[in-house]
Amino acid sequence: MYDAGKLYVVDALGVLTQLDADTGAVGFQVLLPDEFFVESPPVTSDGVLFVTGGIDLGANLSAISEVDGTNLWTVSVEGSGAGAPTLSGTTVFATFPAQYYAFDRRTGATLWHFAGDVEGGGASTPVFRDGRLYVRDQEGRTQLPNSGVVLDDANGSAVASFECGPPRGAPPRR
Repeated sequence: MYDAGKLYVVDALGVLTQLDADTGAVGFQVLLPDEFFVESPPVTSDGVLFVTGGIDLGANLSAISEVDGTNLWTVSVEGSGAGAPTLSGTTVFATFPAQYYAFDRRTGATLWHFAGDVEGGGASTPVFRDGRLYVRDQEGRTQLPNSGVVLDDANGSAVASFECGPPRGAPPRR
């Protein structure tokens, strides 16, 4: 992740490193709180990095200061996988298989959470636009494989669904 002349890299074990983009000099290096396995890149806005990580059925979402790597807050979530968080103006969204969350970006307070019937890893990165969160559903709300759900960002209610499998007419993968 690049922001304001700095690169932010997180390795699989949760070590977050800030590098100067011009010189490569290390600004800080911190171990993310309670992270065991990180697959997704951090997301940044307004001087704060947001990163998810975890393994098995437990994970965390952390907010980290870009200035010095200080942990601003960490919340535990159900699920695991490689989905990066997504941001709106005041909210950070994190999605895992059939587990969809909205948190206050400043405090980490849970705004809403949907818990479906599916467990495990394999998260995907949601997309936010115009008050809607687009999530690959993975059989959580729609109960259909290769489908997606559109959520209202204010309360997490489903407002639509969409197909997100391979393009029609595409040859099968080998």
